[in-house]
Amino acid sequence: MQLYVVDGSGFLFRAYHGMPPLTNDEWQSVHAIFGVAKMMIKLLMEKPEYFVVAWDAPQKTIRHTQYEDYKAGRPPAPDDLKRQIGHTKELIAQLQIPTLESPWYEADDLIHTMVQQYK
Repeated sequence: MQLYVVDGSGFLFRAYHGMPPLTNDEWQSVHAIFGVAKMMIKLLMEKPEYFVVAWDAPQKTIRHTQYEDYKAGRPPAPDDLKRQIGHTKELIAQLQIPTLESPWYEADDLIHTMVQQYK
């Protein structure tokens, strides 16, 4: 059996920083959305038996309670990236890929749990 579990937040950041800036006809940034679309379609073409996209919780996670300086040095996400998150999630839904998101947990935590259950 083939299981693909993707860190949606990681893919989004990777696409945002790895793609050249692109805008739509209203001058809104769309390069992260486009980059994620390309990566998802490439993975779908491999025809995995199971495919899930995990997302980071939008608020602070349990890791922040365990270590107060968790991500303390990381700058906040740029506004034009934040505006692409919802559209990217809509894209994933349109591709009919199931998603996981849970309050207080990051995508990495969800992925770890899913892989352990899969075993």
